[in-house]
Amino acid sequence: MVEYSPVEFTCQSDKKEAIKDCKFTVPGFNSEMKISEGLSTENYKFMGENLSKGECGLRLLSSHRNNTGKVKCKLMLFGDKSEQEAEIELTVLHPIEKLNISSNSNRSLCEFEKNDQMEINCTSEGGFPAPSLCLSIGKNFCKSVVTFK
Repeated sequence: MVEYSPVEFTCQSDKKEAIKDCKFTVPGFNSEMKISEGLSTENYKFMGENLSKGECGLRLLSSHRNNTGKVKCKLMLFGDKSEQEAEIELTVLHPIEKLNISSNSNRSLCEFEKNDQMEINCTSEGGFPAPSLCLSIGKNFCKSVVTFK
């Protein structure tokens, strides 16, 4: 999932039995969200067929990096005394905020001669997954790959 994109989660009872109570826990939200038909806030809303047909869903209108983690859904069916629970791992990708590349050479990073030694320093801030840098020399593609951590 890419940051700021909507994301949807759906929980269903095993045999499409009517759902009495539906709750979601999403990283980045302070509390468990009780989901009901027609629910709509500025951050999320109900989605899915409907509770009476055994389906409960949550649509986050905009995902954020702090939503990365385990999303949990809890269902309580009519006549049951215990909740059914399911979870899924949500990973929200986000771009690099800052990338710095510097060299000890007086030339640009693209200009060097045979047997020149060059030290390249790279740092990045933010970004998930960690960015990679590919260095190529001449016709060789990806002579060296560095992955930031």
